[in-house]
Parts: sequence; structure tokens; C-alpha cells
Amino acid sequence: MYKRFGTIAHLLTGFVLVLKGYAKITDHYPATGSIILLFGLAIFGYVYYEKRQRVHSPYLQMLVHFFEGLALLFTTYVYIDEGKTYIQYATLAAGIGMFVTVYILYKKQKKYSLHSKSKMKTEHTAANELNEAQGTLPSSEE
Repeated sequence: MYKRFGTIAHLLTGFVLVLKGYAKITDHYPATGSIILLFGLAIFGYVYYEKRQRVHSPYLQMLVHFFEGLALLFTTYVYIDEGKTYIQYATLAAGIGMFVTVYILYKKQKKYSLHSKSKMKTEHTAANELNEAQGTLPSSEE
């Protein structure tokens, strides 16, 4: 269920960025529009890659969320520059939300990696104790 919401969030962010990038290009701001458009297309590429490969990389996920946050903050700046009234607050909140997500994913990954390292160490210690009890400890001479 969470993955489905994540995919919807990525697609929605990519859609908004592609539309805004195209609008800026047609308003004779090709550099700004191209940057925003490329961010949106990169997000679509990530969603396609994730669905096609069925590989889940937490580091890639953090990187994509980070770039989504940057793109949304850049879009917020563009909206403020255009003199919009309320939409910049929505993109600002979404951008900050992406950075909060990166922080949570980082903490979760760090906790998982520490837990798995301590679990491996415990399993290794238990295996050595079992080998000592059986008298089959590997010798260092080999």
C-alpha cells in the first residue's frame, strides 16, 4: 500500500514539474523551463525503472526524494517570482516534506544497517562458540 502511495506521489510531482517546465519554455524562459522539465522527466524515469526492474534501492529512493525536494523548492522560487498567490506554499510544503522523507529514510536505513551488523556479529560469535564446544575451530595455520 505504501509503495502505491509513493508511486502516486512521484507521478504527481513529475507531472507538475513537466507541466511547469513546459510552461516556462513556452514563456520564453528556456533555461529555467528546461531544468524543471528535466527534473520531471527524471522522476518519470525513476518510476519506470523502479516498476520495470522491481529492484528496491533505499539509497536511490533517498536520492530521488532529495532531487524532488530541490526541484519543488526551485519551482516554489519560480512561482514567487511570477507573483502567484497561494500555489508557492503548496510546493514549498511538498519540498520540505520531501526533505523530511529523506531524513526519515536515512534514519531507517542507518538503524537497519546497524541492526544487521550487530546481528551478523552475534551470529558469527554464536558460530565460533559452537565450533569451540565441538572442538572444530578453524585453525589459522591453513
